[in-house]
Amino acid sequence: AHAPSNRRIKGTKYVEEAIEQLQQRGRRVELVLVEGVSYADSLAIYNSCDIAIDQMLIGAYGQFAVETMALGKPTVCFIRDDVGDLYPPGLPIVSAKPAELVDVLDDLIDRRNDWAALGTHGVEYVERVHGSLNVAKIALDAYGPSIGRSG
Repeated sequence: AHAPSNRRIKGTKYVEEAIEQLQQRGRRVELVLVEGVSYADSLAIYNSCDIAIDQMLIGAYGQFAVETMALGKPTVCFIRDDVGDLYPPGLPIVSAKPAELVDVLDDLIDRRNDWAALGTHGVEYVERVHGSLNVAKIALDAYGPSIGRSG
């Protein structure tokens, strides 16, 4: 699954090209582009797919990756090295630059036995980093001293 909010910004052409190349190699893969559907329908589609591919150009993951990790899906995304170091430890995203996407997906397909572990790590990461209680704690730690003060 790939759900581009903007195909150009998300690097959708690289995703499409990678899937075509995998098909030419004899891989039985299908690209499911998730566009123009309701949020509920999009979640159902994500849940039905084996692998999620977020963006290929920005260098950081977004909401789509959070949602697919929360669903326990192996998630591929281009993570810049300088950005990746800023994330909390244990980021379970499989990073791929556009030029590497075919080989990264090919390898991931071969490692089907690793998908469950990647999915479990994704769920744990989302709960730890993006869970509402943890986000609220981070906000309170950062802004708590100034909450309730006037002027």
